[in-house]
Amino acid sequence: MRIQGLRMPRDGQDALVLTGGNLMVHCDPQNGEVLGTRPRRGLWWQTFVKLHLNLMLGLWLWWPLRIFGFRKGAGFRRFNLDLHSVAGLCSSLFLLVVCITGLTMRHLHLEHPRSPGSHAPQAGAERISADHAVQAAEKALPGARAAAVEMPPPNPHANYRIQLAFPEDGTPAGRSVVFVDQWSGQSLAVHSAREGGFMERYDNLQLSLHIGAVGGAATRWIALFVCLALVLQILSGYVLWWKRVA
Repeated sequence: MRIQGLRMPRDGQDALVLTGGNLMVHCDPQNGEVLGTRPRRGLWWQTFVKLHLNLMLGLWLWWPLRIFGFRKGAGFRRFNLDLHSVAGLCSSLFLLVVCITGLTMRHLHLEHPRSPGSHAPQAGAERISADHAVQAAEKALPGARAAAVEMPPPNPHANYRIQLAFPEDGTPAGRSVVFVDQWSGQSLAVHSAREGGFMERYDNLQLSLHIGAVGGAATRWIALFVCLALVLQILSGYVLWWKRVA
């Protein structure tokens, strides 16, 4: 099976992941020992990702009574209605960010960088190693760490595609790309997340905004509470519907 790509270790405890066909192989980056394998597709969590991307197209908020707090001495049904409304009110701004970034990721995302053409190799030339390509990419983008390597397909004009991450990217996958010639090791094209106009910067940042990975631990806690508020809305909304139907 031909190796199609590599996911570089994120830290000293992480594994090197090789992908090819329908298989992911986890290896010790120090000695190359195979730590385990798993299928690349068909996992249960990938099914949930597909449902999220294809079915969650928007969010409709509705509270006609404009409830901003809990009423004292109210019964369960009234408390449940207040809980539903307060949870929606407190999380509405952040859910709006989630909805906007979700829509733009689905419909307004920019085109991924395309690999430039390269010269045909000379007779007897050998393809450079993945290590050589990573070194060339990290040299082209000082301060960035190689996160993933896409191996060139069996085509003499194809290139290595190296994805790199800056410390401020908010995602270990990185948002910068460097294309490296598979024969000479020359950096042919550099796409840095630190450069570009407003739309390019927003395109690089929207996933981090969507999942709450911007701003450090504080933003992650906010994202956690927003998710909990959404769960409360779903549960309390179901109770409101059930009580009304019953």
